[in-house]
Amino acid sequence: MNKMLHTAILLTVSLTISACGQPEKSLETQNADSSLSIQSTKGDKAPVIIDNTTPWFEGLASIGEAYPAFAGYDVDSTSQTITLLVAKKSGGRILSQEERGNKLGLIKQDFQRLLDVTKAMPLDLGIASSSDIKWKYRFQDVMYSLADMNQLQRAVEGSSLKWGSVSVDMMENRVAVRVADEAQTPSLHSMGQDKGIGTDGLDIVYGDLIPGGTNNVSIYNPAPGGVSILITATATATTGTGCTLGLPVVVNGITGFLTAAHCAQPIGTDTDLYIKQGGTSIGQEQNDPANITMPDGSKQREADVVFFKSYSNYSQGIISKSSGIVGSHTTMRDAAGSELYYRVANTVLRPGISVALENLGSTAGYRKATTTANLNVTTNFSGTNPPVVNRGMVEVYSADKVVGAGCQGDSGSPWYSVNADGTTATFYGIFSGLSDDFVHTSGKRCGYYAYFSPVEQIEKAFGAGNVNYKN
Repeated sequence: MNKMLHTAILLTVSLTISACGQPEKSLETQNADSSLSIQSTKGDKAPVIIDNTTPWFEGLASIGEAYPAFAGYDVDSTSQTITLLVAKKSGGRILSQEERGNKLGLIKQDFQRLLDVTKAMPLDLGIASSSDIKWKYRFQDVMYSLADMNQLQRAVEGSSLKWGSVSVDMMENRVAVRVADEAQTPSLHSMGQDKGIGTDGLDIVYGDLIPGGTNNVSIYNPAPGGVSILITATATATTGTGCTLGLPVVVNGITGFLTAAHCAQPIGTDTDLYIKQGGTSIGQEQNDPANITMPDGSKQREADVVFFKSYSNYSQGIISKSSGIVGSHTTMRDAAGSELYYRVANTVLRPGISVALENLGSTAGYRKATTTANLNVTTNFSGTNPPVVNRGMVEVYSADKVVGAGCQGDSGSPWYSVNADGTTATFYGIFSGLSDDFVHTSGKRCGYYAYFSPVEQIEKAFGAGNVNYKN
């Protein structure tokens, strides 16, 4: 399947995306008044309450539970128009006029209030927040409700299927699932029918998602984000797991380094592993946020990120300055021979769609990729100990046939963008895994799609405000 990038936003994600051809239903309306909470009654059920502590995607899910007709939204920042998607079916039945047309005003009102309260719609506008815009509204018919699609996503996450990722693509009105092979398809279709979602509401792709590997680059002092590291069992060991340094940071007042948690297995346990760069031990494992044990015994994580406290080669918030040539491992020096770095001046909690990002990894070197519409992906990478599902990841895509969006060994590396001044950068998150599409010249596996834990998920894992990323 071909995958096309959208210029609008959606709830979670899809691994195969095409232009939306659903018929339009209604014209724009005026903005609703904002308040600090939503109290929208739904018959004999409890009112929906959304306040300024409610995450964006959870707020959308709450609206979906309150209104069976709510199927999500699309946004056009150029025309400053939000399209609210209206479902024809929910729970396997056709919705009545009372549940659809008569609820449009309330759905629009609650959506606007969610936007005003959270100020968190994932959208890169170059302004203070998406709530600064006086949005125009319109409505569009689709088939399936957001509540049903969310239920199917949760069912897949808790199933025994050999799945790699699952997400909701609101614009395409489908649940996108990556499974290991076609043998999983009948069970997936059955699960969809059980949740009221037909085969036209499923977007199935095949193939595993894979995590880390190893590669060698130069010695750096201090150690910046984007350089090769080795995770070892002791400070003197010469073998271990090769990954990439993410970013030197401060966590709860302690200086150290972020990288991918799956590079420091077993995941979710502080095991006193060591981090080495260029053969020198520069830190020791300090904080690997505990896995979340679900009712069925499975493990989930807010972010595939671990923190190593530093005891040498440390300078906060720096990323190695690359040559800017895709696939190159060359990093830049000044006339005196000193290494050059981008200094992190900004962070973004979660990027919007079609945002151009950069990365420097141990295997693929420098590369560029663009965020897809998949901004809230649940991933299930093969080969981790213990098996862990990762929440809230962002997907990026590159069509490059040499390095793609990343390769094994790039795990832990920083996703960033260089600011207009050419010397500072905006930090977006830590590289986690990739689709298994082709083989790099090093023998490592590479993918056109890559997944990273955004700053928002890192904040959830370590506690809001506990990480200082900036130089």
